Amino acid sequence: DDDLFMDEGPTAAEDALFSVVPALLSGLRLKASEEEQVESLLQLAQLVDTSFGGRAMRLCSLIAKEGGVAHLAALVAHEREWLHQTSMLVLGNLASDSQDVEDALKASGLFENLLPHLFSDNAATVTFALGSVRNVCGDPDYVSAMQRQGAMRRLQVRDESTPPPPATPCMQPTAWLRWRRPASPLSQRPFPHSPTH
Repeated sequence: DDDLFMDEGPTAAEDALFSVVPALLSGLRLKASEEEQVESLLQLAQLVDTSFGGRAMRLCSLIAKEGGVAHLAALVAHEREWLHQTSMLVLGNLASDSQDVEDALKASGLFENLLPHLFSDNAATVTFALGSVRNVCGDPDYVSAMQRQGAMRRLQVRDESTPPPPATPCMQPTAWLRWRRPASPLSQRPFPHSPTH
């Protein structure tokens, strides 16, 4: 029933839920402990995963406004596998429907943190990197960054079993991950396995 997905604007419950976002984003800072980064990112990923419609758009705008996009993009370069995979997952899903997130990523200057992961030996890492790049590369300026790192050649690999998604400046009809989501939860990709402490 479409009425289940009708958005009536912010509610008191949503305001209370979103009130924790600044603290979660603070926990993503590079100066935070790794344990704090893991806990904050896990909670943020779960919040993103359960948001849709107008609530999802408001969450995206809040995260961008509070500097969360830069924190996520910085964590993409973290050496710990769970942290960089989950950061790419969250960043890619936030950007799937939010120009605010794309603008904040460009302002951060950290887009290139995604590109080394395209060459990872870990198949899951490559999957998350491709999905993130697919959703954030709406800016033509990113093409030169990808060319410098050889990423354009990497993206020539294409899954011939599915039709290519619409072209974007970075990914012409060579891109194969279809992260552009319908109007339901922001994240439809599985989370990386939960970290162990």
